[in-house]
Amino acid sequence: MNWTQTIFIGERSSGQTDGLGNAIVDSIKLGEYPSRFTEWTSAEVSSYGRDFTESYRKMLTRASESVCKGTVSIRVDDTFYKIKERIGDDKTRFRILYLYAAKV
Repeated sequence: MNWTQTIFIGERSSGQTDGLGNAIVDSIKLGEYPSRFTEWTSAEVSSYGRDFTESYRKMLTRASESVCKGTVSIRVDDTFYKIKERIGDDKTRFRILYLYAAKV
């Protein structure tokens, strides 16, 4: 498994609203960080269940905790993912993200 530069994407309010009064948000690039997908362990499969581990992917990243919290989606190659769960903080070397494929 190779480390790849992964794009972390956040959102920023444009200060405008659409015709229905909804806030218009712009996507912003928070940065590129080395990340890689990892395999589920047998303990995780038994803990989370087969349905969860078939639907989600696990990513190991060096992005900071604040970047991970501000991220709305992640782009790996041409695929966008949403974050289901974040594990780890800046005291640890890596953060673990549980991701699912986003519909674009």
